[in-house]
Amino acid sequence: METLLALNGVEGAKKWIKKRNSPKKFKNKLVIFLPFLYLEYFLLEILPYHLKMDDEIKPFDMEKVYKFIYKEED
Repeated sequence: METLLALNGVEGAKKWIKKRNSPKKFKNKLVIFLPFLYLEYFLLEILPYHLKMDDEIKPFDMEKVYKFIYKEED
């Protein structure tokens, strides 16, 4: 869940992830849990858009999330 919050630029999610994961560990988690992330993305972004509950669908870009969280450490 925190990954999707980071996808939307939430600073609290960024801090939470950095506190609990190293960059390598976080990348591994992204790969392992990718199917679940897609499911959450569908339920929280795509479905509400098609039900006319949201005006736009935010793109699903894991590289963007990783850079948002660890950009100053690379």
